[in-house]
Amino acid sequence: MLDLVLYLLKQTKTHPRPLRCSDMPFLLNTRLAGIVKVYIDSGRLSASNDLSRQLSNLADLALIHNQTLFSEALLINSWLQHRYLDYCWIKGVRDIYLDPDELRWRKMADCDVLTKSPEDVRSALIERGFQHGTFSRSGAWMKASDEVVREHEVGHYELFPLTKQIVVPYRKVPGDPILQQRYRLFRTRGGFFTDLTVDIHHTLYPDLKWNWMTYDGDFFPHMRPIDDVWYSMFKSYYEVIRGPSINIQGLILTVNKMRHLSDKRRRIAKRMAMTGFFNEELWKEMWDICNGKMSVMVKERISQKLVTAE
Repeated sequence: MLDLVLYLLKQTKTHPRPLRCSDMPFLLNTRLAGIVKVYIDSGRLSASNDLSRQLSNLADLALIHNQTLFSEALLINSWLQHRYLDYCWIKGVRDIYLDPDELRWRKMADCDVLTKSPEDVRSALIERGFQHGTFSRSGAWMKASDEVVREHEVGHYELFPLTKQIVVPYRKVPGDPILQQRYRLFRTRGGFFTDLTVDIHHTLYPDLKWNWMTYDGDFFPHMRPIDDVWYSMFKSYYEVIRGPSINIQGLILTVNKMRHLSDKRRRIAKRMAMTGFFNEELWKEMWDICNGKMSVMVKERISQKLVTAE
């Protein structure tokens, strides 16, 4: 499926083969189902009728799931504002706030907030019913012990994740139970619920403190575009290109952000240099991808990791 990924990253103009139902596991594992549906609907990709129907069901699932999570994020936002806390939303929830069209196709996993008052934000979320723990793939609650929480937070740039059960405002949702669970939609006697996990960051990376950050927005404070771009570049490079992640959706979104702000390339470089994490190889390889000139070495890395996604 390397040809599909290269096409979506605009490294080639050659259309990949028509997609079929057997490609669904790959699309789910790489979080590409939503992006691929957008391409199919606009005539830029071909797919079998069966796969197109499945992707439409997934889009409905994604919309239900994402709307439920984002509605809770808006309530959290008001909750934090009433406590006069300094914070800003980062990563996926930020992007969805700025472009609500992403609600229908993006695979949203959690919400990330950056704050200089992490303990105050944690206390506020616990008041709203959040707890340390997670739900299993079958929807069973697993509480984290105080010892596990403490061990996680030693030297870490974020607190132990907080999770809450959120009621889904629909009695029926499309798809079979396996796909429903894939989108974190769990059946109960009265309908469905999902879970929202909030990651509270007190720094972006070790030694990169809150005071360095700037953000936009009064109602829904969020990371500024310049900072969001270098941060996304950093994560995509070390987690996807260099690391074990197969989140190709994240890489594509990062490259699209870079193209949108390509005229501010010098400002992005200066901002990244100020962090102390500037990496020449990262900078070159990410901009080569942005310009449609992905290196052979990066292609080989991506090709190798895609094997695990099929």
